[in-house]
Amino acid sequence: MLRLLAAAPAAAGFAWTEAEAQQAHTHAQAAQTAARTTGTAFKPKFFNAQEWATIRVLVDIIIPRDDRSGSATDAERARVLDDIAWPAKAPPGLSHGVAFFNSFRDLTASGFWTSRMGIKDLAYQGNVFVPEWKGCPDEVLKKLGVV
Repeated sequence: MLRLLAAAPAAAGFAWTEAEAQQAHTHAQAAQTAARTTGTAFKPKFFNAQEWATIRVLVDIIIPRDDRSGSATDAERARVLDDIAWPAKAPPGLSHGVAFFNSFRDLTASGFWTSRMGIKDLAYQGNVFVPEWKGCPDEVLKKLGVV
């Protein structure tokens, strides 16, 4: 974990252009299709086994298992991220770790909630015609403390 955090300054500057994101998406789709047709499991090409295991833990912490979907991780592992997951509470000197985690969390969430599983988890129905808008339901307004 410490080696991963030490690499955070380089990762903090990591930002994809739209073209790079599309290219990554295309490569990921091709890899998934190949894995399904050949029956071979995914093998990371960039990360070593320890780095890949760390990434899997981070992803599972960002999106833990719940009643509807996702995957689980041991709750004790979340303590590793307590110093970098909450920018306002981060100790001095960990700004690179905070920037890394924010970027990593955003990429993980974007990847998950644009996947088939994530869209199903959201119960997304697409654009639905609403013939008449009656406003936000009272119970939602109360929950938000607006009423």
